[in-house]
Amino acid sequence: MIEVWRGAVETWECDTNGHLNVRFYLAKAMEALVGGAAALGLPHAFKPGQGATLTVREHHIRYLKEARSGDTLAISLGVVGMDEMGATLFLSMAHAESGATAATFTTRVAHTTALGKPFPWPARVRALGEAIACEIPEEAKPRGTGSSDFRADLAGADASALIVTGRGAVRPEDVDAFGRMRPELVLSRVSSAMPTMGGPLRKAAAAVPGEPVRIGGASVEMRVLYADELPRTGDLLEMRSGFSTIGPKAQGLVHWLIDPQSGRGWASVEMVRVNLDLDKRRSLSLPDDVVERLQALVTPGLT
Repeated sequence: MIEVWRGAVETWECDTNGHLNVRFYLAKAMEALVGGAAALGLPHAFKPGQGATLTVREHHIRYLKEARSGDTLAISLGVVGMDEMGATLFLSMAHAESGATAATFTTRVAHTTALGKPFPWPARVRALGEAIACEIPEEAKPRGTGSSDFRADLAGADASALIVTGRGAVRPEDVDAFGRMRPELVLSRVSSAMPTMGGPLRKAAAAVPGEPVRIGGASVEMRVLYADELPRTGDLLEMRSGFSTIGPKAQGLVHWLIDPQSGRGWASVEMVRVNLDLDKRRSLSLPDDVVERLQALVTPGLT
């Protein structure tokens, strides 16, 4: 693996918990991907007007150690495997001073034209990929997410009774050099959906006898799938969300970003979120009777 990015956490990149927001974890990983493309012999892959680029199809993300304002970080990249027109890349974000892993990103990409049509890798790219081959470490492998295919759409969201947690449109500043909505903006919409999804949990925690608890949450794992065609400036967006599981310490959630006009899906996000006591700054377990009442919010089989 080789280092492809280095920098620090800015205060404005942190969420209400004081941690680096999931959007900006991914923004840094996407910037690192530009360096990774250069290491594969494609230094202009993300510049306007280029005939070849990398299109992200899937991210699997593990959040392993919180990053706060002022922390210095570095990202290294390796190639897990390559096929004729795609690759699985592994990016590891570490705290630069301690070396502790902050997050990992297993990223599936396609070698495509600017319009998204896949075509074969040049032989020189495959040779450079072999030179930085790596394996996915155990700590980065999926634990709470699945392996289902992309299936987000409006009809499915209605059938599963997913609630509306966001509405809007793609802004000019949300797109990359090829006019595609940037992946980190998908997670920005997920972050905006979470206060709505956390409402029932806050209400349940407030009803627990004893000292009042301010409950929050932190993502520990995500799997993000992107449609072959990504939204562009002016496209409408609607976020639909639901619980796949609710346990004493953690919940599984699914978020589908869809086009409310055509009904097609833009992206799907499967995530695992743990409870946090915001005052004591530690994990929080809800009583069994509270968890049992919350099961009414769960959509069985949701992925």
